[in-house]
Order: sequence, then C-alpha cells, then structure tokens
Amino acid sequence: MNLKQQLAATIKAATDILDGAKSANRDLTHAEKAELDGHLAKGKELKANIEAAERSAALVQAISGRGDGGAKAGHLSATDALGLETNRNASGAFDLGGAIDPAASTVCGTRYVVVPGLATGDGYVVGADSVQLSTDGAGVRAEWGTSGDKFTRNQLVARVEGRFNLDVTKAHDAVRMALSGA
Repeated sequence: MNLKQQLAATIKAATDILDGAKSANRDLTHAEKAELDGHLAKGKELKANIEAAERSAALVQAISGRGDGGAKAGHLSATDALGLETNRNASGAFDLGGAIDPAASTVCGTRYVVVPGLATGDGYVVGADSVQLSTDGAGVRAEWGTSGDKFTRNQLVARVEGRFNLDVTKAHDAVRMALSGA
C-alpha cells in the first residue's frame, strides 16, 4: 500500500469513528477519542511523508528528467540536499532508493551542488552549455609600477584587473526550482 492509500485508509477509519458516534447520536467515548487522536497523528505523519516524497520526486524530475540528455548540474541549499539524501517513506526506506549517491552528490547520475546562502526551498537546474563566463577580450591585465619611493624600499605596485560576465546563452536551460510544498 503506498503513502496516499495509507492516508486514505487512515482518513476513512477516523471518519468511521465519527460517523458511528453521530449515527448513535452520542458523544465519543474516551477509547474512541484516543483512537481518533491516533488516526489524526498518523494522518499528519503520512501527509508530511507524502509532501517530502513529492518534493524529492519533483527534484529528481527537474534535475534528470530533461529531454536534451540531462542537466549539467542541480544547485540546492544545504537543507534541501540533506533532505534529498535522508528522506524516508512510511516504511522506513529511503524515498529515492538507489537514485541518489550522496558520496558523489548525484541524482540519477546528474551532479548536484550545495550552494551556501541559497534559501531553503529554492534551487536551480542549469543545462549543459547554457551558461558561460565571458570577458571583455583583454582577459586578466596586470600593470606594474614603481612610482615614488617604492624603488628605494624595494617595493613594487601591481594592479591586476579583469572584467568578466556570466552569460546565459540558453535561458530555457537555466531553471529556478521552487521546492517548498506550496
């Protein structure tokens, strides 16, 4: 039985308890209240497991389910990467099983990178050859000078400068992911 079927069965069991008391036109007994509380707690846990599994599945789909041979890399927050690696379903097994390799930081063979400072619930998938670093043509320039008394003190002044830009060459291959369960 999958998580959604388990949740449906839990909701039905809770509904049956309430319907039984309603049809008998009476209040719930202490035993029924305790049983109902147990079903509600189990339902909340199942709902959380379903949401985590759906987020994990969406992430795997986003990172590896591309039609052009796959992404170059997925970019995640530390919290999302940890959740991806450690989420378990109701039976205690890992949600993604063998699809994830935490040691190599890969999902279905596609590398993911933890980005410090990236907000939890946000992520990026960048396609191969969709982003490149460009320069103004001069590359890195270095200018050396010995003005003033620097020569008498055995000092040199250097100014190193480079002008770079991150170019997105294929905008449709750089995708922002919303990983929160909204």
